[in-house]
Amino acid sequence: MKTFKTVLFRLTKIPIPFLKKILVVDLRKWHGLNYQIISALCLWKGYKVIFFKYRKIFELKDDFTKDNVTKDAYKSIILHDIPIYEVAIYSICVDLKIFPSELDLDNPEHIQTTIKWYKRSAEIIENMVYYFNHYPIVRVVILQGHLPEATASRITAHRRGIEVISFENTFNKTKLVWDDVSGITVNKNLAKNYFWKWENTINHQLAWQSVDTYLKNIKNNKTEEHESPLESLSIPKKKKCILFFGQVYTDSSVLFGINDFNNPVTIIHELAKYSEANDFELIIKLHPKEVEGIDILKRKYDLLTYQKIMSLQALSEIIRSTNIFIDSKNQYDTYNFIDRADICVTINSQAGLEALIKGKDVISCGNASYGGLGFTFDAQNRDMLIFFLDLKLKHGVSFIDDNKINKFFYIFNELYCINKNEEDFVTKIIEG
Repeated sequence: MKTFKTVLFRLTKIPIPFLKKILVVDLRKWHGLNYQIISALCLWKGYKVIFFKYRKIFELKDDFTKDNVTKDAYKSIILHDIPIYEVAIYSICVDLKIFPSELDLDNPEHIQTTIKWYKRSAEIIENMVYYFNHYPIVRVVILQGHLPEATASRITAHRRGIEVISFENTFNKTKLVWDDVSGITVNKNLAKNYFWKWENTINHQLAWQSVDTYLKNIKNNKTEEHESPLESLSIPKKKKCILFFGQVYTDSSVLFGINDFNNPVTIIHELAKYSEANDFELIIKLHPKEVEGIDILKRKYDLLTYQKIMSLQALSEIIRSTNIFIDSKNQYDTYNFIDRADICVTINSQAGLEALIKGKDVISCGNASYGGLGFTFDAQNRDMLIFFLDLKLKHGVSFIDDNKINKFFYIFNELYCINKNEEDFVTKIIEG
């Protein structure tokens, strides 16, 4: 006997002209949602889901070469009122394993890669404009906000006054973070707004209980790519300890969310010099995903951050001559490191929020969803990073405010994020 959802899904294949159209762009399988069920549930609520499919059917009017993709012009090239740079830059950075500030069009490899992704991005824009011109789209659903298809659809929709909602995984495998203003979930989401809205209405005891429950089940809440083993560092702690949370080197939250630092290795280098000069312990916990994970181009990360660290001679020499400890292959428990640390440093890792609810001061070197609210040190540059390290480790100043931190965590996890299931997903994209 056919299930109700099966019947609904078959109905989604029938063209029904009066249904409102939702364009779903580049929804990959990492979040584990069933798009047949999503289509069926949308249909039941009066919406027809259109899934974007890239087709190389458009002949480009512009030919991208060294002559027009120049240092002076490459950011100003426009197609259908969309800056091609904005669509292409994420893929360029991932392909070259660099940060946007490191793109050098005097470098033959950089210019060749840029031209390649400009051509691809132009094709994506042409495809996207076709969809918007041929369907009466009322809403666009994207992932993350920086992927090429997501960027092209986000900008096109915003220019036409069409609503955009984006989604992304979070540190809790049962939740999804979302945004319907910027359309960028990874570093420009609504977490702070939700905190400001609900801070004075949440009971502290309720927030504390939420944090306590999460901490007791913290290992069960992690996605596979964020899991860390149970092994603890056996070296006795004899000095003050700095813990750096590494993130995936070319993750969009890092590429487009870092403050005035060239890249993560620049931060690590500053921490290494500081630790050596002050005889402090430094632990660098690199991201587990860089061990076996793959990037958006289906290539293995192959310990990318570790390779970058060791390729910088001045930094590698400090590491070899001191007791700086790097967990590059995810051999040790992140939470044991947090317990050991006197202060944690990150760009904008959600591990920073977990450190905060465990009572550890955090220096954020990027645009973090939990930053700028009064309970983190927010370093905009190298001088501020050193100043905050001194403030905590030499003068004992702490920004920890358990009441605000616990409330932020509760609001973020329970009121802002949605449950990762088809029903809540559809409710969010339709009802907001």
